[in-house]
Amino acid sequence: GKGWDVLACVIEKTRRHEFEIPDDTAAGRKKMTFPDINQLTVNQYRPGEGIGSHVDTPSAFGDGLISISLNSGIVMEFRKVSGEDDG
Repeated sequence: GKGWDVLACVIEKTRRHEFEIPDDTAAGRKKMTFPDINQLTVNQYRPGEGIGSHVDTPSAFGDGLISISLNSGIVMEFRKVSGEDDG
């Protein structure tokens, strides 16, 4: 139905969008695109709901994660798991 068409459009626009990402270089920001994105997960949370602290499988999100919040604010905290290998 129409809902899936809308989601397909979001994925396609995300593939083409140029995102500004914080960078440690002198410029402070770098521009990136994600032309190979191929998956979209949609979650709906009511006020006060959300996801508790957890660790995702590195193979699932090791190449990146994009979060889009529609019509509300969002708070996300990312931490490196102790003992995690950089390689």
